[in-house]
Amino acid sequence: MTTRDADVSDPTLAVDIQGQVAREVAADAGSPALAQNFTQRLLLEEVPCQEEPATHWVYGPTHTIDVAPGIGASWMGSYDGDLNTTGTAPRGKEPCGGIAILRNGSHYGVLEVDACLDTAAMTRIVRAAVTQL
Repeated sequence: MTTRDADVSDPTLAVDIQGQVAREVAADAGSPALAQNFTQRLLLEEVPCQEEPATHWVYGPTHTIDVAPGIGASWMGSYDGDLNTTGTAPRGKEPCGGIAILRNGSHYGVLEVDACLDTAAMTRIVRAAVTQL
């Protein structure tokens, strides 16, 4: 985590945005059922980004992590536009970070990873994040 500048209006952003490697926003929905509903809706908001015009950044396929009943996450890797030649994520290429939708009981959140992490590293980071949520 990087230090914050008191004048910045979005407290989830690093002072030096170029140095930000990840940001997480989380909340308590009040019940596990509402948290599940919110995570499903959040995921549906990101799914359209799996298909974008060629040369535009794109998310790859959805990966699901089930840690325990009521604790799980879905994440999609991010691919730069120069890798998107067909309108979808390239086959056989590793993502460079991505986005995860997390749920743990009544808590839910979004984790955006800007660091260039591959599938294995993203899976480990997302599993750790949802476990600690």
